[in-house]
Amino acid sequence: EAIRALRKAAPMPYLQQVSSFQPVIELAKSKLIQKELGDLEEAPRLEDKKVIEVQLMEWGAAIEDLAEASAYPIDKVISLDGSSQTTQFERGVAGATLNYITYAAIVTDIKKYKELAKQRIIDPVAFRAMEDRSSRATVLPGENILVRGCRTTRDSFRKKVYELFENPEMSFLEKKPLAEVLDRVVAHTEKSRREGAEGPAGKIRCPHDTGHLYEYSRQPRPCPVCKETVYPTDWLRLHENIMPSGAGTGEAIGGLGQVMEHLTAVGILQWMEEENILGATKHYAIIIDGPLAIFGTAAELHRGIQAELKRINRLCVGRFGHEIAMVGISKTGAFVGEFERIDTFRNGAPNRIKGGRAILLGTRYINTRVVPSRDSTKEHGEGTYYSEKILYKTKSNMRLALTIPRLSDAPREPGEPPEAKDIPRLQDILRLMEDTATHRYENAIGPVISAHNEASIPLNLGRKILEEMARKHIASR
Repeated sequence: EAIRALRKAAPMPYLQQVSSFQPVIELAKSKLIQKELGDLEEAPRLEDKKVIEVQLMEWGAAIEDLAEASAYPIDKVISLDGSSQTTQFERGVAGATLNYITYAAIVTDIKKYKELAKQRIIDPVAFRAMEDRSSRATVLPGENILVRGCRTTRDSFRKKVYELFENPEMSFLEKKPLAEVLDRVVAHTEKSRREGAEGPAGKIRCPHDTGHLYEYSRQPRPCPVCKETVYPTDWLRLHENIMPSGAGTGEAIGGLGQVMEHLTAVGILQWMEEENILGATKHYAIIIDGPLAIFGTAAELHRGIQAELKRINRLCVGRFGHEIAMVGISKTGAFVGEFERIDTFRNGAPNRIKGGRAILLGTRYINTRVVPSRDSTKEHGEGTYYSEKILYKTKSNMRLALTIPRLSDAPREPGEPPEAKDIPRLQDILRLMEDTATHRYENAIGPVISAHNEASIPLNLGRKILEEMARKHIASR
């Protein structure tokens, strides 16, 4: 028992091997480490009392005191989520893996949801009936798995991503593939880069390591240097996560998942515009599981997404007199942690912040308290986020870290939070949070739970089924 306890506390490479205290003694005695520690300092932070006063007295606002609700209540919610599962392919080359991806779109009838929520015991059949569920699934090669005709794992991944984006059956947009959505978003990003004089707009570096830069194209084309095929989806640079050995497909899959979710959200609005039903957005909201931001190699995409959302929002305002409603909900991360911290008394008691209050975060506060930075006015997340950050405490005392698209060009003081009136459909979205908050899980929203349930792959049974399917269908050499 003692050996197991020590091994758990200090893991070692061999069974029953335990670490000694000698390295700790040497570390404590080291003059070099003492000197290095002396060069470090804690990131600057305000005193808690002052922060709480700023939060609650200056920025915190009751939902009723925010910008007026629109004349159009949100009756339908489209929630998006995705999941992935990496499995071992044991036959053949050691370390071979496959990456399965599922993503789901759930349309929830909010009127029916609210009626069911009033019932003491909810009929599961009625609960399912209030939702229109749709999901997609695919598989991409992992380490030591090749697509026929491809020489490397990276090339295999690139080809399959391109085919995924070009296949309209893999999107939720009827006959509209995600490649069309990407094409328009990239065009916005190129325009933004040209106007900002920030380097070669729309340039893609050859994924075959020739160093050649070429213009983005909607169609595949050969690299003029190495003559190998370059795909339009290479613009996302997801393949750069994959090492020559094939390692790193997990990071590439994670990046792919977030890109697909955000492009699907944009694509839904584009599809509604093309079908001449954009006016219906007054009763719809789109919810994404996670912040409205793009991280990693595809981060530049956030510019184009924001520009396209601004374009569609202007159409809605000009033609129909309302803005679009879209929100991202974070379950983990720095903003979630900060919200919990300021909502907790020093003695550990919860609910320091009253329910039904929204806190609009500005760069000065974020750079001082959440993600400390010496430049308190430098825009936080300017290379990743296309959204404003809002902390909302529901009347049932649930904490929600929200992001809502930044679609207003209204000026603001450097470092200061946005005005409530400049955040599209803010009060409508917060009332939606009130209507769909659930105690099934901590700080959870019903439609997000449904999307996650539809997309998630069971860890144990799911892995066994997928491994068996792979053994049955993958050709051996």
